[in-house]
Amino acid sequence: MDIYDRITELLKRQKKTRKDLCASTGLSYNTMTSLFKRKSKNMRLDTIRAIADYLGTSVDFLLFGERKTAFLVKESPLAFYGQKQTEVEIELERIIHQLPLKGKIALLSKAYELEDALTDKD
Repeated sequence: MDIYDRITELLKRQKKTRKDLCASTGLSYNTMTSLFKRKSKNMRLDTIRAIADYLGTSVDFLLFGERKTAFLVKESPLAFYGQKQTEVEIELERIIHQLPLKGKIALLSKAYELEDALTDKD
């Protein structure tokens, strides 16, 4: 389930439409429709915040649902599996912990793009 599925599900539960969402938040209906069609992973943070506020939920829920992300976990997820972190992983984690939420979201978006690009090559 991605952000678009969560938005759609919340709208459905609240008996609201995308047009209602756009009218109440000031977001362009054409832009919103385009985002949903392409399932873009580059939705602006202020757009996500406006949608979260309108739906009475958090940005974290829209972005991640129930799953926890590595930068929200105090102990490294690799430690759970008994694996040792590489120097690259340690440096990435250091950088991630210093970023504000907006930076973490931007980094996550780029990581998804990289993951898609690498998956497509296989």
